[in-house]
Parts: sequence; structure tokens; C-alpha cells
Amino acid sequence: MFSRDSTDDDYIVWVKSKGNLNALLQYYTIRRPNFDFDASNCPNPNILPKTLTDIPGNIVIISGEPGLGKSTLLSHLAVHTKEQYTKLWVSKINFHDHIEWFSTWKRDKTNVNLEEALVFVYGAIGLQALEENEQPTSNVLGTSGKRVSINSVNEITMRDVNKTDDVMEVALFNYCYNNNQVALLFDGFDEICPDYANEALQLLSVLKSSRVAHLWVTTRPYVLDQLQCTLSTFAHILLVLSENGRVTCLAKIWSKQLDLDPTTLTEHVSNFYSLVCEVLDDWVALTFTGVPLHIFMIAETLLHRFINYAELDPKRSNVLPISSDDSKRDYKVMNLSTLYETFIDIKFYKVRFGSKKAFVSFKDPDLRRMLDQEHKAFLDHHKQLSAYTLLKGSTIKFSDGEMQNIYNLVEAVRSGEEKSGIIDMIVGDEPKFVHHQH
Repeated sequence: MFSRDSTDDDYIVWVKSKGNLNALLQYYTIRRPNFDFDASNCPNPNILPKTLTDIPGNIVIISGEPGLGKSTLLSHLAVHTKEQYTKLWVSKINFHDHIEWFSTWKRDKTNVNLEEALVFVYGAIGLQALEENEQPTSNVLGTSGKRVSINSVNEITMRDVNKTDDVMEVALFNYCYNNNQVALLFDGFDEICPDYANEALQLLSVLKSSRVAHLWVTTRPYVLDQLQCTLSTFAHILLVLSENGRVTCLAKIWSKQLDLDPTTLTEHVSNFYSLVCEVLDDWVALTFTGVPLHIFMIAETLLHRFINYAELDPKRSNVLPISSDDSKRDYKVMNLSTLYETFIDIKFYKVRFGSKKAFVSFKDPDLRRMLDQEHKAFLDHHKQLSAYTLLKGSTIKFSDGEMQNIYNLVEAVRSGEEKSGIIDMIVGDEPKFVHHQH
């Protein structure tokens, strides 16, 4: 279904579809938002959601480039939605945390129906509803004699059991589900692709037709078509930060570290940001700093320079006194190379093997050596892809062995196996780096 946009006869606005979107996708192109993206030219207004109800429809896909804040957005919406709609059960589920479950489904060639989907949800949100010595695969749904089953109108029914705290929590979830008061926020569909894309899509397809009130999914753009077809809706695209947004973000980060009111720092931060743009080259800075992750990188790298610039009392900073290592870092020449060294480390150690993989301990000597070896290979691979991108079509030729290795790396990025986010996507056979200066 389409509607004519009242403000511009050049546009028709997609509303919804009851069928498959494959036919529409042939004529649909996402304009990838970058630093000069003018959102005012879009037929649909910008949306600044504070809760899950601020975007119409119960199924929402959020697509964004690496580092734009997809996970942060879901966390923000979960908290504020729960505060405003206290009767709504809101749970955020990270796809990557449940790879073992998807692996079992793939190995057993499981047909994911509603019962299987709800078994997954029980486990993913931490509900403990198993009888003693019961195996998770049998869980609480389905076969005769289990506590819970699904009736003909997709409601969960539960037989009488001892009213333990665990069972009461399950009963509360069941009540919310049966009354269309459950919101499930799935984060990082791209992180389990391509290995478990089919299993995840089956899960989402089933939940789409269930009593779940709000179903949200985040992903990077390269697997977007699969999600849009399965969920029969087009994605909302995260925009880069405006210049004011970048200054505000820096002010909030530094004010927290320095224990100061952000409003007292805004003018200092704005002037300092202008200086950074001047030093780095305005175009480079504008294209680079629109990504929230890059702003955090700048905040981490340049905190002490900002303190000196603004003549702030260093004793007020939670991260001071400055260590010897920090002092050395502080007096490095500030340039794009310095920022990118920090950026690569953040991307590899903190993003790829950091907060989303809590089981990784950098204090383990054996694991640390393995990660350092992986880091070296990571740098070598990206250098090869950079050389291929820059020298393609030139008189410099690669050997057959080098080209085969490059093609293998390209396929690893295309399929989603390489997830660092430095290379955003593959167009044809050419890597597209998240920022050209890579």
C-alpha cells in the first residue's frame, strides 16, 4: 500500500505490505546517509524515538552502518519504554549470545514453530521454568505433561504447578504475552550471518505472527534484504550525527569524566572541535566524526589535550592523575594517523572482542597471545584489501596467489564472516571501507 506525500508530488510513501517485498526491492534503493546527507529532502520526516511506540507499526527494522549506535538505541528505547508503559514486558535479546541455540536448530534441522520460538524466548530472557533434571531442549512447552502449551489462538496455557518464584515469573510473562504486552528487541542480526541466518529468520517469521506486541531487529545494511522480505517491512535507517550532535556528544562524555556540568563545557568543546577539524582537514573530520563510535574514539584519544586547551583543573578528572603512558600519548602529534591507530585498537579489542563477548579475558596469557596473532592477521588482511582497492586498475599487478587470498578476504566480508566493521560492505568485488581514509 502506498500513499501520496502531501508535501511533494514527486514522492509516494510506502505504508505497508501484506505480501513479499521481493518485487518492490527491485525498484527500491536505500540512500546511504553520510555527512552531507540532507534529511530535509526526504519525504518522510526524521523520527527521534524515545519509546517503542513512537514509530508506527509493531515490526521495526533498524539498519545502520558500523558504529552508528544500533545497540545503544535499543537499550535506550527499552529503558524509556518500560518507564512509560509499566504493563509492557520489554526484553532486549542479543542474537550473538544464543549461537549455541541456533547451532542446535541447524544441526537438527529444526522446523521453528511457535512453540520452539517461545522456548527460545524463555531461555533468552532468562526465565527458569524447567523441572529439576529436565533438559533445556524439552523445556516447558509442547508435549503432553509439560507445564505450558499453545492453544488454537496462539495463547500460552499453563497447568497448575507449585507456585515457586520461577514459575510465577513465567506466569507473569505468559499473561503479558497472551494480552499482547510483550516487546522483544533483537540486536545484531548481521552478527550471526551467514551461518545462522536461516534459523534466525525462521524465528522472526514465527514471532511476527504471534502475540508479541513489538518486534524490533537491528542489522547492518548488507543483510537487510533478507530481513525486509521476511518481516514484510522496510527498514528505518540511522543517520549520522549533525555537527551540533557531535559537539553535544563530546560535551556529555567529557563532562562525565571531568565531573562537570556539560552546559559549562559546550563552548569550549565547540571551539576545540573546530580546531580538530582544522588540524585534520575539514572534509576528513566532517566525514569521520559523524559516527558516534568515532566521537567516542576522539573523546578517549584527546581528553588530555582538551583539558590543556580549556585550562581545566586536572584534579577534577576521574581519570587523572595522568599516568606516564597517558602523558606520552598526550604529546603525540595529533593527526589522522594517531586517531586511526586508536580507532583500529578500539574496533578490534573493544568492539570485536570486547563488551559483546564478555567471556573474553585479556588477562589470560594464552588467550592474549591468540588475540595478538589474530590482531596481526587482522591488520595484514585489511592492508591487502586496502592495496587492492587503491591499486585496482593500475599498472601494479598482484600475483595469482595474492589475488586468490584477496578474493577469499572479499568473500569473508561479503558473507559477514569478517565483522570488525572497518569494511562496511562489498560492491561488486570491491571493498567499501567505512571511511575512505582507511
